[in-house]
Amino acid sequence: MRGAGSNDRMAVMDIQVSARRSGTVSVSEGVAAAHRVIAAAGLKSVLHPMGTCVEGDPARLYRLAAEIHEALIGMRFERIAINIKVDHRLDREQSMEEKLRRVDDLLAGQAT
Repeated sequence: MRGAGSNDRMAVMDIQVSARRSGTVSVSEGVAAAHRVIAAAGLKSVLHPMGTCVEGDPARLYRLAAEIHEALIGMRFERIAINIKVDHRLDREQSMEEKLRRVDDLLAGQAT
């Protein structure tokens, strides 16, 4: 079921989680916690060095960001920063793979 106003199109959200505890600069524990929440939601995701891309209904993606935030609060991190970018195309469906394939085709000289 799609969220109200989603126009029945999937979106891609790029989420970057930076959760820290005193005495450490590592954010890996928070990233792992975020991925557990994403996995539990059953959404398609791709981890990359600077964050994670997730596909889904826009309303579901915004709820997911809130769920990740709540999970990090529950883990008692002292500082939590979450950055999100959402790409919601209303003209047509476009998966993460399609976005990458288009760039790959341009690099290979197969598209103009």
